[in-house]
Amino acid sequence: TGNTGATGNTGATGATGAQGPAGAQGATGAMGPAGAIGNTGATGNTGATGAAGPAGAPGATGAVGITFEGAWTNSTSYQANDVVTYNGETWIALFDHTSAANDFPGGAADCGLDNCWSKLAAMGAPGPVGPTGATGVIGATGPAGSTGVTGLTGATGAQGPTGATGAPGATGATGAQGPTGATGATGATGVAGATGPNGPSGLFTGRVTGFAGGNGTFYGAPAGLTPFNLTETNVTTLSSNTTCTAGNLSVRLTAIPGVGGKQYQINLRVNETTNALTATCTAAQTCNSAAATAVIAAGSRLSIQAVASGNPAAADVQFGWECRP
Repeated sequence: TGNTGATGNTGATGATGAQGPAGAQGATGAMGPAGAIGNTGATGNTGATGAAGPAGAPGATGAVGITFEGAWTNSTSYQANDVVTYNGETWIALFDHTSAANDFPGGAADCGLDNCWSKLAAMGAPGPVGPTGATGVIGATGPAGSTGVTGLTGATGAQGPTGATGAPGATGATGAQGPTGATGATGATGVAGATGPNGPSGLFTGRVTGFAGGNGTFYGAPAGLTPFNLTETNVTTLSSNTTCTAGNLSVRLTAIPGVGGKQYQINLRVNETTNALTATCTAAQTCNSAAATAVIAAGSRLSIQAVASGNPAAADVQFGWECRP
């Protein structure tokens, strides 16, 4: 046999043959992994309301409340269970009533036959005394007050008794009388000098004593210490022989006249006539004539007049005034 020749070229693919019959069903495969959770679906419509259940049993009755009315007062309408305070204790009304002066809480009468109040809380015992607080700092010293006005000059004291007379000295020998000298010629009258300035003001002070109070008019001398007199001419004195202007009448009473129109009017009178120089003390011990003045002619009759009205208290009248040339 000769050698095998070379393999020839592959022939063309033949036509597809007809499908064979179905094979037998294979065994079930293993379960695959769970898939992802899907989106939540839309909410469904609300269902119809169910029928009402049976009523529950009634609850227990609550405690009765109270009404606080503050401190107990008379002639006040109170209702049962009103609460008041009285003398540091608390009381509750037992029934409706109107309070009266004799039925205060805890009183003996207390609404007659029935007690209209019952003690709710007694007064507590006093608490212990607290500790003493620290002493505060001392405040700064205030400024010194201004000096008060100078008081009136007091009345002149009584004159002391006269001292004993000393023993007379021995009489000396009388000397011989000398001869009388010749009378000299009268000198010429000198030129009149200029008129000098006015002298200083005269200051007069005094006190009228003994007036027992009430209404009335009485008099005293315009200076010095004199008991009151009901007749003016018994106490008048004369002014100097020069004219002057009186002013600054100042008065101080030894007692306040009182209130309600009680007063003393003090006048410096000239020739038994009242002028502008007057001072009225109403409900006060001191008064003055302010800026008023009165001219006093030479040789005038002067007196102090006091007119008491409104039934003032008893008082002595102390006064002072001045007169300028």
